[in-house]
Amino acid sequence: MAGVLRRWTVYPSKAVWPTMLPTLQLNRTLLVPEEKKSINGWRISKYRLFNILLGAAFVYFFIPDYLFTALSTFNWMTWIAPKNKNLAFVTGSTIGVGFNPITTFDWSVINYASPLVIPFFATANQYAGTVVGAIILLILFYTNYQYTAYMPPNTSTVYDRFGKSYNVSEAVTDGVFDLTKYKVYSPPYVSAGYYMYLCASYAVYMFAFVYIFIMEWPIFREAIAGFISSLRNRKLSNYDRYRDPLSVLMRQYKEVPDWWFLVILAISFVIACVVMKVYPTTTPVWAVVVIFLVAVAMLIPCMVLYASTGYFMSINMLGTIIAGYLAPGNGIACVFIRAMGFCVEDMSETYVGDQKLAHYAKLPPRAVFRGQLTGTVFQIFVTAGAMELAHGLPNFCSWTQSSRFYCAWSHSIYSGSLLFGVVGPTRTFDTLYPMIKWCFLIGACCAIPLYLARQRYPQYLRLFHPVLFLGGITRYGSNYNLTYYTPGFYMAFVFMHYLRTRYLAWWSKYNYIITSGLSAGIAFSGILIFLALQYRPKSLIWWGTTVQNAGIDGAGSATLKSMPAVGYFGIPEGTWQ
Repeated sequence: MAGVLRRWTVYPSKAVWPTMLPTLQLNRTLLVPEEKKSINGWRISKYRLFNILLGAAFVYFFIPDYLFTALSTFNWMTWIAPKNKNLAFVTGSTIGVGFNPITTFDWSVINYASPLVIPFFATANQYAGTVVGAIILLILFYTNYQYTAYMPPNTSTVYDRFGKSYNVSEAVTDGVFDLTKYKVYSPPYVSAGYYMYLCASYAVYMFAFVYIFIMEWPIFREAIAGFISSLRNRKLSNYDRYRDPLSVLMRQYKEVPDWWFLVILAISFVIACVVMKVYPTTTPVWAVVVIFLVAVAMLIPCMVLYASTGYFMSINMLGTIIAGYLAPGNGIACVFIRAMGFCVEDMSETYVGDQKLAHYAKLPPRAVFRGQLTGTVFQIFVTAGAMELAHGLPNFCSWTQSSRFYCAWSHSIYSGSLLFGVVGPTRTFDTLYPMIKWCFLIGACCAIPLYLARQRYPQYLRLFHPVLFLGGITRYGSNYNLTYYTPGFYMAFVFMHYLRTRYLAWWSKYNYIITSGLSAGIAFSGILIFLALQYRPKSLIWWGTTVQNAGIDGAGSATLKSMPAVGYFGIPEGTWQ
């Protein structure tokens, strides 16, 4: 798919791929001699600055990651009244929404959304959506909408009617949904944060599909025409329709024909179908075909959006619903189908990004093709080794894991698979959360009016991107909240707006080196800390490593309402089907 997508996301000059720019800058710093000159009073070379920041970050990261972990999860407002539930719900970093002006001193948290890489308009749109999402979440929670006040406000955990984590074994037999057991046990319930995440995710899918196709139709039309022409005439250069300097320079190299990528696609697809059939996945082969076609349909607008803004819109939850309809009541099959759709999307994004990086660096396309094939084979063994290492960690993917391997995304996958795989989308939409299904229609219907409004009032809406705004609302439903985005917004304003608009020469020389140096430092430091101090845990217990978990926010289980006298909450007993 990466080869097929080149005309949409590699060749057009509008496809900037901001996430690739730090890698380019770092490689030039390490490999290309630099002319010594003063820029806004700074004479330090990029190479020296990179090494200084790498060393400083390497040493400093020991403080928030091991010695004084409260600086990483800096929920200082909850320390004032650690038993105050409302304070924890509003300002907390674990179960709250994170309304806190200073949330961390940890670069790994500050840099979570790549604030020195993503264009400021994209960061601002997403952050605005995140703030609005926090307000909506609190409204849902404090009004007890869909019984959310009986659960923590922001968690991906699925609960039963007794307020406990949902025990899926009480609703399945031999891995398949059992209606009789389900009627006796409980329907699943989700927190306000996860409910909002579901609604916003399904709205943004249809909105983005319609909106981006309308906005970027000239690019789509040109790319489709070029792809068809290349299949009809193999001697035709892929760059014939592009006149930008990079494409002109790349014509000197032999291009990788589209049919090479199509052959690999066909072989990989056949292998996927065979694996699903041979191994006990309980997944029908035709379901693989359906999820693949859906992933391909969503892939083009997702990649166009990512290439221009740096925002990656995952189709995870869309794949979960489709899997629920394709294999109703089968949670294992739901996970496999969802994983197939995600892998098509995620790997395509990775390989297309590599091709854009090679395009910027003017590398021979066929050499890049060989490198990507070799890397794909090699990463099979790397992944197997990483899985073996992870499974050896005590309490891996639990909220009490000492090294903070919480696996928030994996918990979210499990919750979605339980709702739409085991229980099924029909019961979830019709009985439990009927509003979610209307979000698809709402998203699709809002796309055209907002497009027309942007065309009519460009002076007011030029920098407003509704897809990014909606994407900001989806940043809840796990242990992520404003804690991870507020410090990044500060950094983005300083570097990507203030310095970029007032000191462009300085920004051009040093910005990407700063983020690369700091990120490299904590990467090396994190590896050393993990292997030396956390893999075989050497506990360091004092106020600075326990205060963030001492109150209600750190416990992560507080609710607004207590359990009713009948012993359960939710829809009346015996009425769910």
